[in-house]
Amino acid sequence: MNRLRAKLSYSNVMVTILAILVLGGGTAYAASEMLPKNSVGTKQIQKEAVTPAKLSKAAKATLTGPAGPKGATGAKGDTGAKGDTGLRGEKGETGPRGPSNAYYAFNNATGAGSKTISVSVPAGSYVASGSMTSTLTNGYAEENCELSSSTESANSGIGDTTLFAPPAGATFTYGHVGAEAGLNVGGTGGTITLTCEKFGGTSTTTQFYQARILATRVESLTPSS
Repeated sequence: MNRLRAKLSYSNVMVTILAILVLGGGTAYAASEMLPKNSVGTKQIQKEAVTPAKLSKAAKATLTGPAGPKGATGAKGDTGAKGDTGLRGEKGETGPRGPSNAYYAFNNATGAGSKTISVSVPAGSYVASGSMTSTLTNGYAEENCELSSSTESANSGIGDTTLFAPPAGATFTYGHVGAEAGLNVGGTGGTITLTCEKFGGTSTTTQFYQARILATRVESLTPSS
């Protein structure tokens, strides 16, 4: 400490003080003279020097405009790849049994000039059909068949059939007649009947036999338009 004091002089101290004043005061003076108030503009700011993080919320709000109009719908994209097949579902419960039951009757007794055969059925809708074999030994016979139920009738002949006398050397002539119809049976049930008869001709020996009838129950009957 005594050595430092011995080397200090008036001139050394003054030089040091002047150096401090020049450096400190000169820097402040230069900064105030080089950047006056409101003197920094776009020319003084380097490109990309101001980042969003340096902007205030108010400044950011002024930069956000209203939403633009909705753009046009884009083109339809390509169909995607087919997905994997899903798991098989559980087996459903067995449904109720349908109404399809068949009722049948056969009778081989001979009827002279006409014959009737019936089958008993429960109430419901039915598609019925029946037929008979007929014979004659003289003249000719015009024949027809009709199906009916115990609650309604139907003119259901397939068409009138004409049976002619047997040719020379033959004992008799035979043919088949029949009918088909859709019928309803009401109440607690009833019968469906097939009736075949000779309604014209000169034969006096017309007979019917091998009579058969089949009635199949269906859910409903829908007439064709």
